[in-house]
Amino acid sequence: MGTIDEIINAIDKELIKKNKRYLLLGQANDLLVSEDIMSIDEKNNQKFKKILAENKLHHAYQTETKPRQWRIPLSAKGKKTLKKKEQLEHNQQNVIYTICPICGINLGVPYELANELVIKCLSCNNDIQNPLVFGSRFHNTKNYKSSESEYLKDQILKNVMYASIGIGFFFPPVWIVTIILFLIRLLK
Repeated sequence: MGTIDEIINAIDKELIKKNKRYLLLGQANDLLVSEDIMSIDEKNNQKFKKILAENKLHHAYQTETKPRQWRIPLSAKGKKTLKKKEQLEHNQQNVIYTICPICGINLGVPYELANELVIKCLSCNNDIQNPLVFGSRFHNTKNYKSSESEYLKDQILKNVMYASIGIGFFFPPVWIVTIILFLIRLLK
């Protein structure tokens, strides 16, 4: 059997990953066996249930109504971890991505800088116009709420479109593909 800290960390990690409020005793047993924190023999001997009954996991509780069930919620440390994760996700969602016109690096500009007219590129250290103020007239910007991967996907599509326009002067069927790609981009 692993230590109490290993048990708590494994349960907290599972609760955060699955976005659950608590695990039942059977679910926690299965998790601990799959994480090699508890052996199958210890599971069969109800070792974890005895730990809960001895109140070694202070945040675990048993329901009052029948059928009585053990519930293991997030620990205090797990709640702090969840709060940090939510704060990080919130910060990542409040970013607009743009390209530095001088060095070409992708920049993530947080919305906290919305009142600044000029921002500094972290790569080339030059001042550039803030895309949150000036919008897409000056920079290739788009509000990407989920991740930078959407931004990169959009940039690849844009480059393919520009390349196909260049090729389209020589091969008219490429124009059809270019128009379709352009319409797909507009519908996003």
